[in-house]
Amino acid sequence: MTAAGGLAGESGFAPQLSDRRHVRLCVPRCELAVLGAGFGGLELTARFSDAFGDAADVVLIDQNDSFVFGFQSSMSCSGEPLPAGTHLFRPRRTSLGGTNDRTRGRCADHAAYPGVVTPRLELEGLTRRFGAVTALDHLSFSVPAGQVVGFLGPNGAGKTTTMRAVFGLVDLDEGTVRWDGAPVGGNERRRFGYMPEERGLYPSMLVGDQVEYLGRLHGMSAADAAAATKSWLERLGVDARADSKVEALSHGNQQRVQLAAALVHGPELLVLDEPLAGLDPAGIDAIGEVLVERAQAGCCVLFSSHQLDLVEDLCETVTIIDHGRLVVSGRVDDLATSGPRRLVVRVEGDREGDWARQLPGVAVSEVDRGAARLVLDDSVDSETVLKAAMSAGRVTEFVLERRRLSEVFREALA
Repeated sequence: MTAAGGLAGESGFAPQLSDRRHVRLCVPRCELAVLGAGFGGLELTARFSDAFGDAADVVLIDQNDSFVFGFQSSMSCSGEPLPAGTHLFRPRRTSLGGTNDRTRGRCADHAAYPGVVTPRLELEGLTRRFGAVTALDHLSFSVPAGQVVGFLGPNGAGKTTTMRAVFGLVDLDEGTVRWDGAPVGGNERRRFGYMPEERGLYPSMLVGDQVEYLGRLHGMSAADAAAATKSWLERLGVDARADSKVEALSHGNQQRVQLAAALVHGPELLVLDEPLAGLDPAGIDAIGEVLVERAQAGCCVLFSSHQLDLVEDLCETVTIIDHGRLVVSGRVDDLATSGPRRLVVRVEGDREGDWARQLPGVAVSEVDRGAARLVLDDSVDSETVLKAAMSAGRVTEFVLERRRLSEVFREALA
């Protein structure tokens, strides 16, 4: 399929998007079947070497107004693997499978699939000791462009030390930070943006003057810094406070100004330490939207947070560390569909999920207003669970659910 949306194959025909057809992505078998009138019953199959993992099937229908999946390079009809470097569009969906205008940090030009995207930021073997304490213990991971990557871990795991190492604020005992394959130096760091957890704003300086000044420190001309400052303060909803001192702003507005300071010079890499801490829902939405927009524009975005529900909503991939070591790293969708099966079952009249507590191979992980969240061993048949629930009362909910990021986090650190 070309960038314009036509499908080009070895057989020589190229149907257009205006054709009514169904495009079915059968993910578990990693094949794309294009079916519909005009194809004479022909199925075209492209195999993707398990690039899509085990996510649910996606069915997409072209009705001249909604084409949400496609290819950016030509596709072979022979069933051979797609060439390296093929770029893919993913459908935008929430955890419930619907569409969502606020996508995870995805970009059409930088798809997040193994073997497709070359990481721009690479951390290799980072080690830092503070006396007897090892803050980073041979930590290695990478961050591709076009994604919002969540950087997670408990307090004291080494997240802030890692971020500071990217900017040369921590002297490493071992390891290398690379950008586009080369060690990071001063010239590269001028193209990075950093939002530290301990805010680095001058309290008595005017907001507009401060952001413009920081832009100049990154090498911008006076005119460019002034224009970018005006644009970002407007985008983040604090333009009316441009002539106010930072200390006169609320915590949430100071957060927005700090983000404007990190963005003013148009960084290629954006590193943010707890950018959502202490914000109200409106502030979270505003900053979250900016992070996704920057990723879609091709920026690398790495941010830490303890608000795992927000990380799950915003991020394509996550990296979890503990005691300075990598614990888990992967795509949110892959992590959510891995591990034991999870059922949410609600039985009328049983608010505590007592009916399930004696079932062999079934663990009750939590009960929320009568809805019991169950973790099933591989040997457990879900029909057995359903029969047990029905024998206990009227079943009003019985849903197979994905693993939450909070569950991934707890299980990784167990």
